Amino acid sequence: MEKSQALDLLKKYKLKNRVLKHSLVVNKFAISLSKDLIKKGKNIDLNLVDVSSLLHDIGRSISGETKKHHSIEGYNILMKEGYPKIAGIIKKHGLAWIDKDTLDTIEEKIVWYSDKRVDEDEVVSLNKRLELLETRHPGVTLFIEKIRKKIEGIEKELIQ
Repeated sequence: MEKSQALDLLKKYKLKNRVLKHSLVVNKFAISLSKDLIKKGKNIDLNLVDVSSLLHDIGRSISGETKKHHSIEGYNILMKEGYPKIAGIIKKHGLAWIDKDTLDTIEEKIVWYSDKRVDEDEVVSLNKRLELLETRHPGVTLFIEKIRKKIEGIEKELIQ
């Protein structure tokens, strides 16, 4: 899939402007991080990171209607559109996936981490983003504490 096709999909599924702005910042962060890692010798499918980070929240366009998590809805959309590899990354971008130890590829980790570094349309520290999640969703505090070491491990792996 080309980036122009990903942008067409965002239009097709009528992603809200607020979510689109967030997705564009996540995309920019993910591409920058990927290029830094490539310079350090990491083998990364830059196009896959590009389109997956752009489309990571496409499921928000319908998740309110179905009551399913937006990562599952995004997976369903991309599977229906014929992009299983992108669908797999989108499915795993939710916070809980780190607890399942299923972030297998570098591309999955980059998209997951990039999303956790962007609040709305602003890049923030990982700690700030987690604090904001806890403030907005008090029920996740214990879960975040449970997975904090894994989250910090992903950051260390990608940023070092």
